[in-house]
Amino acid sequence: MLVNDLSVYRITEDNFKRIILQNIPLLDVRSEVEFIKGAIPLAQNIPILNSYERDMVGKTYKRDGQSEAIELGKKLVSGEILAERVARWKSLVQENPQILLYCFRGGLRSQWAQKFIWELSGEKIPRIEGGYKALRKFLQDEIVKISEFQNFIILGGMTGCGKTELLLRLKNEKYPLVIDLEGLAVHKGSAFGEKPGAQRPTQINFENYLARELIRLDHLKHINHINHARDSIYLENESQSIGGIQIPVALYQKMQRSPIIILECSMEERCDFILKDYIWSCFEYHQQNIFQLTEELLASLQKIQRKLGGDRYLELSEQLALAQKVYLNTSSWNGFVTFIEKLLLYYYDPFYLYNQELKKDRVIFRGDREEVMAFIAGSKKL
Repeated sequence: MLVNDLSVYRITEDNFKRIILQNIPLLDVRSEVEFIKGAIPLAQNIPILNSYERDMVGKTYKRDGQSEAIELGKKLVSGEILAERVARWKSLVQENPQILLYCFRGGLRSQWAQKFIWELSGEKIPRIEGGYKALRKFLQDEIVKISEFQNFIILGGMTGCGKTELLLRLKNEKYPLVIDLEGLAVHKGSAFGEKPGAQRPTQINFENYLARELIRLDHLKHINHINHARDSIYLENESQSIGGIQIPVALYQKMQRSPIIILECSMEERCDFILKDYIWSCFEYHQQNIFQLTEELLASLQKIQRKLGGDRYLELSEQLALAQKVYLNTSSWNGFVTFIEKLLLYYYDPFYLYNQELKKDRVIFRGDREEVMAFIAGSKKL
């Protein structure tokens, strides 16, 4: 009957890339807990069973079997509760006529939602076969495949050179093949890299959004027949962990084999950049409270205490206290500039120089901001 008729309204795996490339909106009918752990880009969550109801149905399934669990699910989602959820689904469908729906495996929950929406609102929404699990596997497989066959160029340089900003400038100046890994991770990739007040993604969501970016850029290169060096995909040089978020192994390994461009700038420029980009942004986030700013910097410093060693940790802690005092007395940021310079010299620069020595054979160019831009603009096929 109705469900059999709806069976033709399903989307199979050969359409998954189109879903990503065309930004097709998605209705995720899994529970809130499942959605928070990981979802497909552009999905909106209106559960058929909320987290509490799903938990009850799951316990019944383990205790009494599938039939009893299904009956409980029908009782929990009926009457006014069902009407309210269908109304929300209908509103979303009317706002997004192309929308597709999924549950975890493309099973009962999405079939029920599809059926209820049709019966109670007349809207026929295609259901994704295999559900979230199939879409997630597709995205993971694409990361591996694209990482293997695409060309990447890595932008390196000492901490504070503004590598991310240069990548974004590239993106805005007719070089659209850029992925901002730190932007996707909502972190600047160090002990001091957490963005104040930012909502960070789960590992799963980071990977899902990374896959979307790779799919888009791979498609852009394909349709434009791009095959020269300046239109390789540009990434910033990163360790595998960006504030606890892990770059997928396949991509990270490819990054370790890819050509490197080194962005160079002076210590003065680096200190000035970090002061404006990080210290001042933290200061503004804490509503210009110098004590909260200093506490946050000290907490970050404590994370690297062991690597710094006792003497240098003590020196930097004292410098931070002095910087706070100088600011309170004179409104000058000079004390913080000194703190930044010492932190770079004691912690970031030795680590960078050691790693750069290991990668020196992969460096294809080094220069300041304008020289790097000019090199990329004039690059030929590698």
